Amino acid sequence: MHFLPDKNYLKVLTPILVAIIFVFLPLYYLPDSWDGIINQFAFDIQNLEGLIPTYLQSGWYIEYLIIHLIYNLSLISHISANNLGDFFVLLVILGISFETFKLGKCYFNLENEWALVAALLVIVFPAWSASISSILYVYIFCVWLVLLGYRLFLSKNLLIKFIGILIIISSFQLNSNFSFIIGLALIDLIIL
Repeated sequence: MHFLPDKNYLKVLTPILVAIIFVFLPLYYLPDSWDGIINQFAFDIQNLEGLIPTYLQSGWYIEYLIIHLIYNLSLISHISANNLGDFFVLLVILGISFETFKLGKCYFNLENEWALVAALLVIVFPAWSASISSILYVYIFCVWLVLLGYRLFLSKNLLIKFIGILIIISSFQLNSNFSFIIGLALIDLIIL
């Protein structure tokens, strides 16, 4: 009798396990730092109104939305906002890894194994250890948005292409995504 899972199951499970080991577990034990102390204080006193000048008046709308969502989920679930934030980071990094896999396979014609290697390299990228501050949520979230939006934009379906454009535009909350999307498009043109 065969007890080992098939290869397709392992291809899905491997990046998730690697992300949990290399991203979530180390982040789980680290406190918020840098400017994220402002968010931590707002969570502790259960009042986000002090964040309005920090985020909304500074034009960081997506960051405020993420912090507000994590805060409200924390109130509903009784799970600490820090743990939910760490879980959010894990999901976003898995999303970036998935988009890297899909772009590598579908648009850069990598074989499954090499696309999986690219996805795993994204997960174990050492910079994720710097994302211990809630102030950085928007940065990694916007990187995921630009990758997702670009993949959707390359679709042949006009509705999906339009949704991709909207997602790309929303990713411009992170200004460096202007350059990133141009770079992705140029690489795509060079490969074609």
